Amino acid sequence: MSVENGRLSAHRRTLCARSRIPSLERTRFSLRSDSPYACLMTTGILLALWMTLNDNGREMLDQGKPVEAAMQFHDAAIDAERTLGHDHPATAMVLRNLALAYSGEGLYRKSEAAALESLRILEVSFGKNDDALVPTLNVLGEALIGQHRLTEAGRVLKRAVAIDAPGPHGATALHNLGALYQMEGNLPAAKALYKEALARRVALLGADHPVCAATREAIAGLQGRRRNTAVAASSIKP
Repeated sequence: MSVENGRLSAHRRTLCARSRIPSLERTRFSLRSDSPYACLMTTGILLALWMTLNDNGREMLDQGKPVEAAMQFHDAAIDAERTLGHDHPATAMVLRNLALAYSGEGLYRKSEAAALESLRILEVSFGKNDDALVPTLNVLGEALIGQHRLTEAGRVLKRAVAIDAPGPHGATALHNLGALYQMEGNLPAAKALYKEALARRVALLGADHPVCAATREAIAGLQGRRRNTAVAASSIKP
């Protein structure tokens, strides 16, 4: 499995290898569309410092620099709170991105705290079943998996899938729940979710998009694991 919006950094690959955690797909765009400020277009809010800082953080993440990204998102969250208020959806978006950066550092408890606060704000703003919650639920699920709290992660990711959000965030939720099932050894369920995620991604992004290739690799990895298990079983003599 791979990270959405780019390949895993070397640091994150090392973390995943050490913990044997399949790497999860990630999204960090807007609440409801691919434009990070779409939710503000009807509010008359002009470019602000927090937007610039948020964009800088996204660039740092794309470059595999989660520590630097976290610093940018931290300052962006402070400015968004000062400018818009702590309970504004834009503040929640920045907190989600901060959680994403913390996960990139392997700071899963800090990631969980930021994601939970983002989720609280979004639930107050949009309700408990709105599409806007799905990106934050994806990040929260990753933070819980990073702490090996798989039962809690399963509840979070199943909630994300149940919301059935259109677009890349919904596909990411499917992929991540598949990753969790893979970790638990439920390979048939993992494969079914990967296939559904792949179908959505191909429809949205085209068959040649990197995230589609990542999901194909995840499916191929499951098939290889099954073959290895079958070979091992056939070598056991009564």
